[in-house]
Formats: sequence, structure tokens, C-alpha cells
Amino acid sequence: MGRIEPSLQARGLSLPEPLTSPGNFQPVRVHNGLAYIAGHGPFDGAQPLVQGLVGIDLSLEEGYDAARLTALSMFASLKRELGDLGPTAALAGAPRSSATAWEAENQVDRLS
Repeated sequence: MGRIEPSLQARGLSLPEPLTSPGNFQPVRVHNGLAYIAGHGPFDGAQPLVQGLVGIDLSLEEGYDAARLTALSMFASLKRELGDLGPTAALAGAPRSSATAWEAENQVDRLS
């Protein structure tokens, strides 16, 4: 089981169903010992858990919750691809994006 899932359980978190891939979209691809995770959102299987723009539809706290759910969705997809999260040694990088009402024009600069 590795360290990730017990750590999530200790925080009262659990993995959702892995993201259901539309068409030929691959949520995770493994190449030369590295797993590349494609764009995810806050999903449980095919069901979106949160939708909307922070500042219009969502509060800042709800935006943080959506980010947490997105990370859990990414871990679920990684577990499906690897069979277990135990081999996961480190997170090399995590591309980020957000949808906010007040930063829509500058979000790339803000997240860099």
C-alpha cells in the first residue's frame, strides 16, 4: 500500500473512482519509469464533483476543496495505472491551472 494511502486515511480522505477516460484520452502514461499525469479535475469516475469559477460560483474555500479533490482524482488514476501507489517516490512537477473570476486574464502569471 505504500505511504500515500495510509496518510490520506489518517486525514480522513479516500480515493475516488479513477477518472473515466473519454475517447482516446489517457489520464496517465508511464514512460521510462516516470508516470505522466494528464489534465484532471475534481471527478469521481465520470461524475464531476465540483464545477464553476472561484469568485463567481465558488468561494475561495470551495476552490481549495476542488483542488484537493482534483489531487485525489489524480492519485486514483495513478493507482489504476500502477496497480499500487507504493512505487510512487516523488512528485516531480505538477502543472497547475485554475478558473477564477478575478484572475482569469493573469492566471498563468500567478501560477508560475
